Amino acid sequence: MADDSSPAPGRDERRRPGRGRSGKTVLAALAVAALVAGSAWGLSAVLDDGAEGRPTDAGSLAAYACPAHRDGGEDTTADRGGSPFVPEHATKALLCAYRQTGDTLDLSASTPLPGSADEVTALLNDAPRPADRITCLAMDREQYQIVLGYGDGRSLLVEINANCGTAVHGESVRRLVSLSKLLSYWPV
Repeated sequence: MADDSSPAPGRDERRRPGRGRSGKTVLAALAVAALVAGSAWGLSAVLDDGAEGRPTDAGSLAAYACPAHRDGGEDTTADRGGSPFVPEHATKALLCAYRQTGDTLDLSASTPLPGSADEVTALLNDAPRPADRITCLAMDREQYQIVLGYGDGRSLLVEINANCGTAVHGESVRRLVSLSKLLSYWPV
């Protein structure tokens, strides 16, 4: 027979199976949900920032497209980037041409590369680093950007400054030996 002398368990002393850890589990689940939501929001902010082909960071693009505008690209600081200048094995390339319209450079043409992008990336990677600070000519020439697309979905932007004879990607600067050779890969 049962001993009736011990007091009945109080409300706080009763335990239901799994109930003791549920508060910690709920807090952990809320923390994970907040982390996931915050990460998704941060990722969407980066993608939205570059959705129109604007650079996100270090010359990367969120979309494989020519930006509608570009700055003057007159930054002629010394090269601080690494090698290679651009990653090899790009699967496609766009040539973006810009003309001066008032105070801005506006997209005037976008031409896809008809063949392999390997020769373009090789030409850019073989371009020498500038020995000194580059001096640009004050000429109103058409300016260019090249958008390189990769098989994993990445896209990156290379600014071509026709006045300076340079290519800039992130913090890397290269002196173009022949702008006309680079442009000859695209039928314009």
